[in-house]
Amino acid sequence: MQGLFTLEQVSHDAAYSWFESATEVIDVKRICISRLPLRALLRHVSPSGTQCFWLSEHDSPSAIAPRCEDIERVLSHELVNAPSYAIVEGLDWMVNNDGEEAVLQFLQRLDRHCRDGNHAVIFVVDPLVFSSRFWPRLHAIAPSVEPPTLHDVNSSEEQTTVEDHQVQSGTNENSQEDRKLVQLVSLPRRGFNKTILSKRMLQWKRMGIDVSELEPAMATDNMDKAHTIYAGVESMVRLAVDLCRVVETNHDKLSVTEREIMTFQIMQLSSVQDVQHRLEEILASR
Repeated sequence: MQGLFTLEQVSHDAAYSWFESATEVIDVKRICISRLPLRALLRHVSPSGTQCFWLSEHDSPSAIAPRCEDIERVLSHELVNAPSYAIVEGLDWMVNNDGEEAVLQFLQRLDRHCRDGNHAVIFVVDPLVFSSRFWPRLHAIAPSVEPPTLHDVNSSEEQTTVEDHQVQSGTNENSQEDRKLVQLVSLPRRGFNKTILSKRMLQWKRMGIDVSELEPAMATDNMDKAHTIYAGVESMVRLAVDLCRVVETNHDKLSVTEREIMTFQIMQLSSVQDVQHRLEEILASR
């Protein structure tokens, strides 16, 4: 996949979930130019191996003004030797600032640069904000990529392998605040690195699980030590996911307070085994 593309999304969650999925199993440099400030953006994308920029008029070291000249300068600097994948927001903002013709000329130059260097740039767009004249011309340069449907995502996850470092989903269950708790495949020591660890941490964070115990693993350069720490946390997470399912399945046997306290302790990975014993005692007596 090289050249320019458009992703028709208006949701940050959907756009960056697509980006994470699209770049999970390919060895590329990742670039994000987002309307979100960096702190908010890092709730959606893994920071490891990703160069992040804030599309903003603010004067900030990481900010880029929403103008063709500024964005082209940054992308020309970032899209160099290694194959790269970039996701860019704010194309409508550029059109408002620089005009349709200037934006189209910028896109043509960028498309040539991407094809020469084996790069892909995906512009997140809302078709409704562009004129009927501009939209077909944009698509001639940057055709649409189809975001995966829920069925496609689940099917893809079920067919992944450990070597691909992809997520394999089990049965979807609802957890606190409607987060989906799934069992992820174990990550072996072979091929384990900080990029993979960072992505797994992000996946668990999205489920609502506290992953602070993995911070020492991110801080060390000893990958054997890092994987040992990870393996211990992974076993606790697998138990936590199973316990949350037990709590949900037996919600009629537990009071609201009991469910809330147990779920909180489970998701924080604090006293998980104590919760397991307490839960077994309650279910055996009621």
